[in-house]
Amino acid sequence: MKKYFLLAILAGASVFVSAQTFKLSGHVRSGISTAFDGAKGEDNDDINSFSAATWTKGDYFGDDEFSRIRLDGEFFGTEKKFGASIRYQYAGSFDKIAFSDKQITYANAWGKFLDQKLFVSGGRIKDMFFTSTGFEQFTFITKKTGGYAVYSIMPELKIGGAIVQDYLYSYSKGEKFYPRKNGYDNGTKEFGKNAFVGGINFTKDFFSFRGAIAAAGAGYANVNLKFANGIKFSAEGIYQKQKTRNEFRMGKAEIQKMKSAQFVFVENIEYTGIDKLLLGIASYQHFKDETYTDKDGDTLNFFSIIPAVKYNLLDSLSFSVESTIRIFDSRYKGNTDTYANIIPRADFEIAKGFTATVYGDISTDTDRRKNSIGAGVCVVF
Repeated sequence: MKKYFLLAILAGASVFVSAQTFKLSGHVRSGISTAFDGAKGEDNDDINSFSAATWTKGDYFGDDEFSRIRLDGEFFGTEKKFGASIRYQYAGSFDKIAFSDKQITYANAWGKFLDQKLFVSGGRIKDMFFTSTGFEQFTFITKKTGGYAVYSIMPELKIGGAIVQDYLYSYSKGEKFYPRKNGYDNGTKEFGKNAFVGGINFTKDFFSFRGAIAAAGAGYANVNLKFANGIKFSAEGIYQKQKTRNEFRMGKAEIQKMKSAQFVFVENIEYTGIDKLLLGIASYQHFKDETYTDKDGDTLNFFSIIPAVKYNLLDSLSFSVESTIRIFDSRYKGNTDTYANIIPRADFEIAKGFTATVYGDISTDTDRRKNSIGAGVCVVF
């Protein structure tokens, strides 16, 4: 009897497993670059800065500069009513890889309830609904620890909320529920209003809107438009309270490009109406940016414009060029001259999922940004 009972369990387990789906994907990329910085050695020879941890540069097509390993695992249950997601990601020099839990950028389980209208997820969060879908892609909850729930009022409209543990750290008496300071958890975790984040997602045909508000003191909104003639437009804006803008951690806002601006607006227009050709332009406006101050220490404004063009000569070969033009507030006490860097690039798909890239980075002001050249490879699976 025990034998038949065991066989029945194994048979049931095999049916359960066969009804599930596990998918693994990711990419590995790396490259080399050298910058011509003009420094002189003992024999008055030029000294070039060499890096073996660089992939490709560029604000429009370059994504970011670092070598990277990324692995995405996704598990889907029966009829996709439940599942789990995990991402491992390492960025930097491959000769200094040190594994840690910080490289698990998200690991969460989720389920659908109430006739699949209610979505609930918890863990190290992957935001599947409220991250803005414009050029910058703001988020308050991706890579954070906590949980969130989303309810579909109708197919086009979803609202939800999150409780985020990361925003509960206090670092000094009398300032409880304040976001962590300088990345260190120096205080205790206590439940408070700053844990809450609310979001909305509306998508209908050619129009979509996403937005979120964090009680810790920030909010963002994003609008996307698509037109039949191949034009796409997106606009995003984010706001942080003066008190929290240095400590509040919000995904992509941590990268250097975002600095610590209190207001940031981002626009992007793309045109693909001509076969094999992409024309695009993105623009950033930073207001109250602490990176640049006047003689009295008041924060200033900072702007950048990024025009870009890409042409697919062959299915496996494309050429592109982009430029980032930086415009400084005239009150800035440093060098206020507008300057730009221009990045020509060629991408060649050697085999399916295997791409090689060569590029240059030409600066109009080598004191603030150096000229460089580089090459990289990326394997996607």
